[in-house]
Amino acid sequence: MFPSFWSACLSTSVILLIWGHLVDGRPAPSDHGLHEHLVLLTPDAPPLGEILQRIDLHQDHERMTHVYENSVFRGFAASMDAATAKALGSMLDTLHVEKSTVISAPTDGTLVKRSEKVYPTARLSDLNTSTTHVAISENQKLLTKSGIALRNGVPWGLERISSVSQVTTSNALALNYTYGYRDRGNSSLGNGVDVYVIDGGLDVKHPAFGGRAQRVWPCENIQEDENAAPDSHGTHVAGTAAGSGIGVASSANIIGLQVFDSQGSPTTDACIIQAISVLIQRHDARRQLSEAMNTGFVGSVVNLSIGGHRPAILSYQQVINAIIGLAVSHGIHFAIAAGNEAMDACLGSTASGGGLSQVGAVAVGAVNITGKRTTWSNFGPCVDVYAPGEEIWSSVPGNATITDPLGIYDGTSMAAPHVAGVMACLMAEDATLALNPRLMKKRLVELALKTSERGLTSNGAALEILNNGVLGLDNLPKLR
Repeated sequence: MFPSFWSACLSTSVILLIWGHLVDGRPAPSDHGLHEHLVLLTPDAPPLGEILQRIDLHQDHERMTHVYENSVFRGFAASMDAATAKALGSMLDTLHVEKSTVISAPTDGTLVKRSEKVYPTARLSDLNTSTTHVAISENQKLLTKSGIALRNGVPWGLERISSVSQVTTSNALALNYTYGYRDRGNSSLGNGVDVYVIDGGLDVKHPAFGGRAQRVWPCENIQEDENAAPDSHGTHVAGTAAGSGIGVASSANIIGLQVFDSQGSPTTDACIIQAISVLIQRHDARRQLSEAMNTGFVGSVVNLSIGGHRPAILSYQQVINAIIGLAVSHGIHFAIAAGNEAMDACLGSTASGGGLSQVGAVAVGAVNITGKRTTWSNFGPCVDVYAPGEEIWSSVPGNATITDPLGIYDGTSMAAPHVAGVMACLMAEDATLALNPRLMKKRLVELALKTSERGLTSNGAALEILNNGVLGLDNLPKLR
């Protein structure tokens, strides 16, 4: 049931196949029998130009769509006919050749049909947030290696992930909850961590990001300028992961890798591969600069809230898991949405890289304010933890009149960034966790709150709810 990571990856180079919330499963559009194909080269393959010459292509050819060059894998994407693809597949210098897949864009975050409930509107400036510091004994400071800070006036999800008991009320729409976190000065709230949001872009000017957000790369198929309306799904995800006031790791850097345009047009998995390649290059450059100049870079977290469902094609899952597993081995952390089909997450695309799969990603299901799994969240042994995912307040794109709006979305897309944020916080506090994503995964499972629901997570015993561990010791003060 759980394909071996190493059987899917025979080298340090693999190809990624991934799809979004609504997977068309169709090959990329073709012209006269040409289809976009993904080609993975062996680590010792000759220069790309030599490979392309064999099939009458070159890097600037109009049928070339992507070139993948990073420290983890090498390859390219190009339009070609079946005969050319077959010839490439038979070469000793290629590991994998496969048609690319169309990926439908996420919706505005409302992935599950709602009733005709009318939701309120809010602005970041409306939040009555305040931060207090808890007086604890010196012995307790030794246990926590830090003081404790409480941020009041926040969404319920932040209280859920930092409390050992039920949240204080059952009103998910209220903005009067409390978030507890470790106060370690410059090592608090994900400072020095880069949180990558592979999504439909984000509103980098939203006040929730405090100048910490940047859009560093759009996929080549996105034909729009930087003044186009930002994407709401990516903005919401980024706000939960690292927004000021509303987010978990509100001192982390936010980096948008845009794979969908603002109109929600489909993309292909070739574009997702390019995003992974770009972030690996950036991660390596940041690490090297920090080693040379002590810039304070801690590490990288990737949020993938674009997981889909494709149970019929197991080989696709194996390849996805392989590329994520290699990135994890490279020191990059992944938080992945489990999906919203109320099915076994092991049958999904990227979510199957969580839990018992040995890939090392953290797959995230969704709970509501009562601590119960939502009716639509995927589940099963590939899910590591559950996090708040129903009626979640976070940032949405602003406009000329209102620059700081907040909105309410549902989905495991909203649960995953809670985990990405906790990862960033723990990384900033613990260099060992920052360098070892698999140890981080183990730590998250250890900290998670166990519930009475059975058989829904990777340990096969209990539904486990994300917890940052701040108030998890009996001798520490509770939130309220």
